[in-house]
Amino acid sequence: RSTAGNWLYQCGVLVSRSSGFLIIKPPRLGTLWAMSVSQAALLTFFAADAARHFWYDASVLSACFVVGLLGGGVYVHGFRRLAARDDEPELAMPIGALASDAGTLASNVAGLFLQACLYEANGIDGATVPWNLPGCRSAS
Repeated sequence: RSTAGNWLYQCGVLVSRSSGFLIIKPPRLGTLWAMSVSQAALLTFFAADAARHFWYDASVLSACFVVGLLGGGVYVHGFRRLAARDDEPELAMPIGALASDAGTLASNVAGLFLQACLYEANGIDGATVPWNLPGCRSAS
């Protein structure tokens, strides 16, 4: 299922990133924030589900597609909003790209910690973090 979940996530990203030309006016900033918060809520759901196994059948894969739709949509329409700015769009686009890369880096680091915690919750050896966090295996 993890492979199918990843494929469905990537399909959601592809669909939503391809939708940029279909929507004439970029969504409002509040809409983009709501999509981002929804994506974070689904991350929390997936982490809790991976630790507790409360929804563990194929129907959970639909949520993978939705997360991809949200992530790709925020990405493409966020950059569309930046490109449509009247005040210094030349500066807005590189700052947006830097913020996107910084967010990717932060999520990868957080993912390492989350992986160690989920390994611990599921009794799997092999992932540790260098700090003693509640619920996470330390590297000692």
